[in-house]
Amino acid sequence: MRIYLDSINPEEIKWAVENRLVYGVTMNPFLLKGVDIKKRSFIELITELEPLVENEFHVQVPGTNADELVKNALRVFSINEKKMIIKMPATEEGILAASILKGRGVRVTLTAVTTVDQAVVANQIGVDYIAPFVTRVYELGGDGISLIKQIASIYKLNNSATRIIAASIRSREQIVRAFLVGADAVTVKFDLLRKILKSKKTLEIVEEMNNIWRNIVF
Repeated sequence: MRIYLDSINPEEIKWAVENRLVYGVTMNPFLLKGVDIKKRSFIELITELEPLVENEFHVQVPGTNADELVKNALRVFSINEKKMIIKMPATEEGILAASILKGRGVRVTLTAVTTVDQAVVANQIGVDYIAPFVTRVYELGGDGISLIKQIASIYKLNNSATRIIAASIRSREQIVRAFLVGADAVTVKFDLLRKILKSKKTLEIVEEMNNIWRNIVF
């Protein structure tokens, strides 16, 4: 089981990585909202963040067609070929780009997956990861956890090497349920990561313990 931090905030990434709370880091365009990108390019931003990340840095790139997506992907991939994993959207152009990139030895995550057949195609072209959007599927009237369960079952039956990263996770309950139905990993925002470390009941128990410790000479 792996946890990834969904962030482009250097301080959040440093804290999570230094405390060994995450396996890697993911980013998507939504995180760029409100960011003043005029002072530095997207490539400069990713280049600055890359040294802070251990193991894997899943980075989504812009593009409206396969050629543009591949071109931008290769620029990001070249920053650190051992660490970078390129996120491609689960659209027709994104899937075509993902297939091209796999042929060039680039590790790929197919993101914004909302259907089981997208996961089947992802396996066909040999992507390394898929990222089903749990909460977004619920918002569209579907069942995000059921989607992961179906994909995990099909992958297991067919010995797929593609890993499932449950994305668009909004609660501790969704984290647990995603792993229960077969997700290999989850990606969470920083505030949710901090919530994982806190339990009201645990704090109550520890406070009882501390009351005893106060009377003990160590």
